[in-house]
Amino acid sequence: MLELTVRQILACTKGKLMNKDIAEEKITSIVTDSRQVTKGSLFICIEGEKFDGHDFCQDAFNNGAAACLVHKSIAVGNTNIIQVENTLTAYGDIASYYRSFYEEKLGKSLIVVGVTGSVGKTSTKDYIYEVLSKKFRTLKSRLNENNEIGLPRTILNLTDEEAIVVEMGMRGLNQIEYLSKIARPTHGVITNIGSNHLEFLGTKENILKAKSEIIIGMTGDGILVVNGDDEYLRRGDFGDVQVFKVGFDEGNNLRVIDYDSSKNTYVFTDESGKEYTVSLKQKGKHNVYNSLVAICIAKSLGIPVEDAIFSCENYTGDSIRQNIFRLKNRNVTVIDDAYNASYESMKAALEVLETFENRKVAVLGDMLELGGYSDEYHYKVGKLCVEKGVDIVIACGKHSRYIVEAVMESMLDNMENKKICYAYYTQDANEAAQKLMLMLEDGDCVLVKGSNAMKMGHVVEYLKESDVGI
Repeated sequence: MLELTVRQILACTKGKLMNKDIAEEKITSIVTDSRQVTKGSLFICIEGEKFDGHDFCQDAFNNGAAACLVHKSIAVGNTNIIQVENTLTAYGDIASYYRSFYEEKLGKSLIVVGVTGSVGKTSTKDYIYEVLSKKFRTLKSRLNENNEIGLPRTILNLTDEEAIVVEMGMRGLNQIEYLSKIARPTHGVITNIGSNHLEFLGTKENILKAKSEIIIGMTGDGILVVNGDDEYLRRGDFGDVQVFKVGFDEGNNLRVIDYDSSKNTYVFTDESGKEYTVSLKQKGKHNVYNSLVAICIAKSLGIPVEDAIFSCENYTGDSIRQNIFRLKNRNVTVIDDAYNASYESMKAALEVLETFENRKVAVLGDMLELGGYSDEYHYKVGKLCVEKGVDIVIACGKHSRYIVEAVMESMLDNMENKKICYAYYTQDANEAAQKLMLMLEDGDCVLVKGSNAMKMGHVVEYLKESDVGI
């Protein structure tokens, strides 16, 4: 980050300084982890569920902190303390101030792309970064740092960049609004309106309302890119911002007119009717949407469409979401998508599994945060497994029994269908892994997916460890 002074911190947080002599002292970094403090750091004491930063003020000073920002009384042998009403809010205030301060020092408008949506935020963010970074010095949020701590941290990491791409996540109303007011996006993205967060928001209409809050902080001439095939986004009210829609349906600004899932290739047209062909390295229809959003953002910034396509075609993805690999000593392909799960991402993963020719095995854990809709959506996943030609389903978790139930009912309803899908229910990921190892055959393609709390990564690790032992 660029240097700030203690006086600037006081101004944007309305804080009170105990030691008036340090008002002009330089702040060289702002951190929320005392272990990351270096000489000149401002340590912000965030109060969390497991740890309270106020307990580590002395450690921060020992590591060279210029000052600590607190909202509690603390007993330390240093008076370089800034007292505020709430440190988390102050952190956001500092990031908001820094965004303006940085833009002024940059000498031109900072490109800020904010990405929200039910699923696909991180992948879409990464596609956008891949495209923009070829034209502009660009920063992106790490992994999924998309909350009231992660987003300010990303903004404060700006040093000489011309563009920044940030994720915005939420668990309720008013949270995206808060993040948007800090980042003040020039470009916004809403990937889709899905089923996750139904537990907290009750209806998809409320999820749309929450995601649409991104426009509240957008600049006056802001551009919003949405999935035009999503029924909720298609009829969303986005105020005065300019809206571009991408997808397969008629009426989209960028519209896919041909898609070959086996080759990860699609053809789209722009508003002029010109056709472009894109060949992705990543599988799945969801990546068509992700890349289209990136191309649309690039187009709005004057980047030639051909250049944006080239960047998308060379993007290989990260190792956390949908990492596809082969076991070294066995002829088995693994689709490691164990990072998280919603109905929409389950559907996308099963569509990827469908593209493989050999025997298809799906090891699926519970999808959480669905509230009263949980049984219904797990049942839908079971139906999808049969529809997508899965040969074996191993389900684990309290709600995943409805996946098995749906598979079995589908088989009974279609006895004349020669394609059989076997379904097994297990209690947890470890039992699922053991069941999988008993059934695994050379040539299999195995999808592993579930919500984080289901620890489906254990299944992937089990596969890797068993491969070493062969």
